[in-house]
Amino acid sequence: MSSSSVLERNTSSSGVGGRLPPLVHRYSTAFKLHVVSEIESGRLSMEGARRRYGIGGKTTVTKWLRRFGKNHLLPKVVRVETPEERDQVTTLKQRVRELESSLADAHIKLMAYESLVEVAEKEYKLDLKKNFGTEQLRRSQGFDPLAGNVSGKDH
Repeated sequence: MSSSSVLERNTSSSGVGGRLPPLVHRYSTAFKLHVVSEIESGRLSMEGARRRYGIGGKTTVTKWLRRFGKNHLLPKVVRVETPEERDQVTTLKQRVRELESSLADAHIKLMAYESLVEVAEKEYKLDLKKNFGTEQLRRSQGFDPLAGNVSGKDH
């Protein structure tokens, strides 16, 4: 452990089973800058610095690099696009907006049809959802399925 880090015992809790609470490591800004400079210069990797200086926590050094470093060692995604690719992305985003709008219109239309079916079921006392296109509907319209004709009506 380096002399640049400060070890403190967390005295706010008494610990479990009479044991002392865990140590809280406090590192000075100078120590953090030193570790970051060693990593950025290539002398140590992030994992190497953790092991060499006994730094706990898997993200501690990463946080230091974000705060004090040049951020060039952190994983980044750099996207290089041609003007044609940018145009294609813009076109695809517009197409997504159009499709979402069409979908919303279709949902509204579906709700209107469902309301229409409900009213028709109540008005004509039919179960259109269950028996749509079946014998019940044909009989309600005067069609005799056994005779193959319309009863009582001339067509």
